[in-house]
Amino acid sequence: MGRVIETAFENGAFFDTWEEYFNYDRWLDAFKACGIDPDFYNYRAIGLDEVTPWDHLDVGVTKAHLVREYKKKRWRRRPPSLATANAAPAAPTS
Repeated sequence: MGRVIETAFENGAFFDTWEEYFNYDRWLDAFKACGIDPDFYNYRAIGLDEVTPWDHLDVGVTKAHLVREYKKKRWRRRPPSLATANAAPAAPTS
């Protein structure tokens, strides 16, 4: 991603969080020039054990806590027929 940012900058990108300066095509050109597919970053599923760019930020709770809460929420969202079926996994305990 660093190469993409540098390439976009070299091609005129600056203050891109300001709507009046943002040029989407310039960024797509930078991704293409660097041989990187932006869809990989935009649409792929991120593994729960994967290191992310924001892991170093302290938000007051641990990543392990957030993962547990995410798993509990996913389990609760199952349709009732799946949540009570014999083959359904048990609710996370930790």
